[in-house]
Amino acid sequence: MPVTVARSRETGALGAAIAAGTGVGLFTDFSAGAAAMTAPDRCYQPNSAMAPVYEQRYRLYGEINQAMGPLWDRMASERTSN
Repeated sequence: MPVTVARSRETGALGAAIAAGTGVGLFTDFSAGAAAMTAPDRCYQPNSAMAPVYEQRYRLYGEINQAMGPLWDRMASERTSN
């Protein structure tokens, strides 16, 4: 699956600007706002020869996600108790 990277590095702010522009009638809808205000920077094609490396990295990501679960839970409980 190809991955396209946006030209903008501040995509959160850009999304808010598109929403605001749509809200005040500058754009007819979100799609029109996105078409007017966004542009792709690069598109990356996966390398099928690297599939074993991608799979290994994905498994590692899964292990990291599991290991972090208790810490995220602890952070959430501390945030709600303060």
